[in-house]
Amino acid sequence: MKIKEQGAVLIFTILILSGLSFLIWRQISLNTISQLRASFSYHKLQSLYYAKASLNDSLKRLKTDPNSCFIKNTINFLNGSGYSLIENEDGKINLNFLVNSEGVINYHLEQLLKNIFTSLHLSPVFLNSLADWIDEDNISRKNGAEQVYYSSKNIRCKNSQLDSLGELFLIKDYSQQLPKLEIKTLTPYLTLHSQGKININTAPLLILQAISPKISTKIAERIIKHRRTNGYFLQVEDLLVIPGIEPSLLSQIKPLITTESNYFSICATGTYKKTESLIQVIIHLDRDLNQKILYYSET
Repeated sequence: MKIKEQGAVLIFTILILSGLSFLIWRQISLNTISQLRASFSYHKLQSLYYAKASLNDSLKRLKTDPNSCFIKNTINFLNGSGYSLIENEDGKINLNFLVNSEGVINYHLEQLLKNIFTSLHLSPVFLNSLADWIDEDNISRKNGAEQVYYSSKNIRCKNSQLDSLGELFLIKDYSQQLPKLEIKTLTPYLTLHSQGKININTAPLLILQAISPKISTKIAERIIKHRRTNGYFLQVEDLLVIPGIEPSLLSQIKPLITTESNYFSICATGTYKKTESLIQVIIHLDRDLNQKILYYSET
């Protein structure tokens, strides 16, 4: 009997010790998880702080050169850094201006888009699908698409302006071509935030060429070279100093161009001990250099 009693006591003791060991292990694990969460939260807050610091610095720099195509900015901190990129949106083509409030296609902008899509090896045939996506009615254009088409795909035809370039993947015919062309390939040329005219001081080569078939690669290169050598054009009439830009051509493209910028996108990244935070904003800058945030996102 004594041996049996001793065995039972031993088993009971082992069970108690096992239970205590489990509780201690669980508490240590919970403490470790809590510490890891607290550490991550702190790192995330620090990286977000660095991103905001970089953003604020970029907002100050933006006022000094509102015509710049790109402004890169890096700030170094203890155990981290902040990096931001300001991009001028007025040197791009605004997709939301393709259709006016009455649902009528803007002919000049349509031609611009046809030219740029052709340069990017995309078929411009799906511009009517884009127009149908933006306009408010449910009448399909030729080769276009309204709700009748999208219902079978469980997609709601928006019938309003685009909020992001990512929406292009939802639009008829775009989805068939765009998987081959990443959005980042489109962003240097297309925007959803601008005054609607192309700023000749910030437009890249392909956009300058898209303004008119009469603007060849050589003429576009001369425009860019003039910007770099002599500074920005103060008025659109200054284009006449460029060989190849005649008064008749200027009169044709004048409704499409400007020398001012009002819309900018800023991407600010903060890094602290390998933890990153990202802030994306769209800024409107008026003539008095007052800034208004139109869009703000942080991740």
